Amino acid sequence: MVVKLEVVLDPEQLSYTSGQEVTGFVKVTVDAVTACKAILARCRGFAETTWSSDDEECSETETFFDNTVTVWSGASYGENLLPGEFNLPFCFKLPDKLPPTYEGLHGHVRYSVEARNDVQWGAEEHAVAQFKVNPIQDLNADPKLAEPLPLRKEETVCCWCCEEGPLVISLTAEKSGYVAGEYILLTGEIVNRTSKVVENATIKIYEKVTFQAQGSRKKKEKVIHEITRPGFGEGATDVWLSVPIRVPDYAISLADCNIISVDYKIRVTFSVGGYWDVDVDNSFQIGTVPVGRAAFTIDGEQASTYQPSAPPLYPHLPPSPIQEQPHSLPAPMDPLLRPEGEAREGSAPPQGC
Repeated sequence: MVVKLEVVLDPEQLSYTSGQEVTGFVKVTVDAVTACKAILARCRGFAETTWSSDDEECSETETFFDNTVTVWSGASYGENLLPGEFNLPFCFKLPDKLPPTYEGLHGHVRYSVEARNDVQWGAEEHAVAQFKVNPIQDLNADPKLAEPLPLRKEETVCCWCCEEGPLVISLTAEKSGYVAGEYILLTGEIVNRTSKVVENATIKIYEKVTFQAQGSRKKKEKVIHEITRPGFGEGATDVWLSVPIRVPDYAISLADCNIISVDYKIRVTFSVGGYWDVDVDNSFQIGTVPVGRAAFTIDGEQASTYQPSAPPLYPHLPPSPIQEQPHSLPAPMDPLLRPEGEAREGSAPPQGC
């Protein structure tokens, strides 16, 4: 006796948003009469963290939702599955607040629909289908994110036992919240009051992921994008007008997750005389609905603006292998969603919604 289960999401989507319905069916294939009390479908979303520290295993799980429905009951069939192939529909409504799908080094956020048969004896059969969630995160909900992001600092430069300068940095980004694929535009000036040449300026975007488990924390920080600008001479002033750096497509916010957090900051570093670095940084927020005007393309020194009516529904993409330049940057391409399929003929009403 063989019972085979398969979870089919129908219509299949690249990703779902919070509050949306997840529909589909459990495909059941039976080759002979088989004892079975019920067939269950379970939809859940959860985060898990795990790592080893000083010979101790740290792990923790956070559950966002966990719903189970009976898609077939054996009470009316003598608790027997008859031979054949059956499609048992289900429908689950996602909660209104969820973090996006995430896969990290020491943890993840995952969503799935699982199916299993409830039997009195014998091995249970299991099947699972994972799906991605990309919730709507409106940056306009926080007025502070529309405020400028300052990058300001004055620092003297040491040469042996002498100090000189300072190097005065006065830069500003036009806002403090951004969406993936958007450009951060830096405007201002840098005054070099030292006798040394500023050899170059490096702009970097950092991503810091913090994993929590059993009261412990594990942090991972890395540079996810970097560009370099030419330097300028001693006693000179360098003026920046909307100098762009692009937020990578896979930048996300895990604001509704308590055991994994992702933070972003922009840092500008000036190499003075080839031996002294002066840097300034500030943190910014990531969402899916932009605040104010959003720059997605750069043409020379001009940034065209675009305000989408809703966030794109796509999975987080890996970094582009093409290195961007400060000028004539291409616009990111939005992936196309597959059209929704028509309802299947003769299917029973879905369970769960």
